[in-house]
Amino acid sequence: MPVRPATQDDFNELLNLMIDFERQTQTKLPPDQAAFRAYVDTTAALSALALEYISPAFYTFVNADHGKLVGYISGEIKEKPNRRFHKEGYVKDWYVHSEHRGQNQGKPLFDALTKVFKDAGCTHISLSTHVSNKAAIKIYEHMGLKQRTIEFFKPL
Repeated sequence: MPVRPATQDDFNELLNLMIDFERQTQTKLPPDQAAFRAYVDTTAALSALALEYISPAFYTFVNADHGKLVGYISGEIKEKPNRRFHKEGYVKDWYVHSEHRGQNQGKPLFDALTKVFKDAGCTHISLSTHVSNKAAIKIYEHMGLKQRTIEFFKPL
C-alpha cells in the first residue's frame, strides 16, 4: 500500500482515524492521565488539528487499503536556535488502525516523514508518547530512537 502525502480530500477519513486514535489512547491510559489530556469537545478539537495536518505547516502522509485510509503520520520542523541539534523533525502523530497493525503499515509512513526531515536538513527526529505506552516505546526503540525526557504533571 503506497504512502502518499495527505490532501484536502483526505480530511474526513483522516479525522476519523484521529478520533479512533484518541479513543484508543484514552482507554489505554490510567484514569488520571486520561482526564488530564481529555478534550472538552473531541470532534471540534480534532477537526481543527486535522485541518492543520493537511496545511503547508505540517508534513502528513497517509496509506490506504482498498481506497480507505488505514494510517497516517504527521510532523513539523522546529528550529532550535543556538543548539547543536538545531533543526528538529518532530513527529506530532503516528497512527495505524488496529486492524492493520503488524502488516508493515507504520514503517513506510515513518520512512516517508524521515525523508522529508532529512531533505530539509533536520539534525534529529523527536516524538513523545505516554510512559504507559509500552508497545509504542518498544517500536520507537527498535527504530533507533532513544528515550530523552520524562514529563511530569499535577492538576491544580
